[in-house]
Amino acid sequence: MAGIVGEQSLSVTEAASQLHVNKSTIWRWIDSGRLPAYRVGQRRVLLRKVDVENLVVPARGNVTKGETMNSAQRTIRPFTAEEQERAHLAVEQARKLQAAQSRERGGKPFSPSWELLGQDVDRAGHSDAEAICNLDAMVLGRSERRDYLEAAVRAGHCWVARGAGQVVGFVVFAPTFFSQWFIELLIVHPGFRRQGVATALIVHCEAACQANKLFTSTNASNTSMQRLLRKLKYRRSGRIDNLDEGDPEIIYVKRLQTDRQ
Repeated sequence: MAGIVGEQSLSVTEAASQLHVNKSTIWRWIDSGRLPAYRVGQRRVLLRKVDVENLVVPARGNVTKGETMNSAQRTIRPFTAEEQERAHLAVEQARKLQAAQSRERGGKPFSPSWELLGQDVDRAGHSDAEAICNLDAMVLGRSERRDYLEAAVRAGHCWVARGAGQVVGFVVFAPTFFSQWFIELLIVHPGFRRQGVATALIVHCEAACQANKLFTSTNASNTSMQRLLRKLKYRRSGRIDNLDEGDPEIIYVKRLQTDRQ
């Protein structure tokens, strides 16, 4: 934290807005080490404003190394009339194509964007262990689960979602909850959230489950995970207090043979 105390800071969302890029781009820069990031508590990530500004360099050498661009130098040239016309035409063509495809599908909704990107889920291999551990450390803010994750990979209890040429999420599930199959851990890369990755991983666990019911759990404070579980027809099965102080663990179950009907 010493690297950010007393400094002007930005959230990932603010940095993406300032640079006019997607949040997933910011997360990729953080993941690659190009952009230093600082974790505040377990969930909040902050960036030094000066580090974000240092990402902006001229396309041609008008600024010496180590020098940042001022607001005037960062001014974006407006589209010409011809460029605007081409952009409008491209949007209109995309809308027509979408409407035609929708008619061909009889109005059936398209698959989630995650599936359209060609991502898939398969059992993690030895070569995936490093990427899994790195993703977990990035999300958690520390690497204390490395031994656990490597053991899960060796045991064949870890499955990964792949996309954009990388591991974008993983899940660990095994018969460890009173000998019942249990989703122990589910992690999705911050840059790929809300794209159906978590759903695909959970659905895969259901398909691979060797019993007629599947358990999982989440903290009471994790409302987004609870919404996803309810959407997938998981039902509350109980709670465990005193694991995380003041934040009980909520147990969920899905009876697969019944709930699939």
